[in-house]
Amino acid sequence: MGPTFDGEGRVEVVELTRQLRAIGVNLNQAVHHMNAGNAFPGENVRAWLIEAHGIMWALDALYASLTFRARRRAETAIDKDGAQ
Repeated sequence: MGPTFDGEGRVEVVELTRQLRAIGVNLNQAVHHMNAGNAFPGENVRAWLIEAHGIMWALDALYASLTFRARRRAETAIDKDGAQ
């Protein structure tokens, strides 16, 4: 009866992880660029980190919401079984 990642929740998880992965690719390219001794605009890295932080907050909020809904389903199932 835990959180499920189907339906609307799955779509959101897939989209948020896609966005996070894209930022990771950008950060990885920046690190390779810097390791090669090249300068890289710090404002770009900062913007990506801020965006990644926002996405992680969104994933956390989504998981909390899914957990809350799962708890409600479990409580309802228990109440139904207890009433019989």
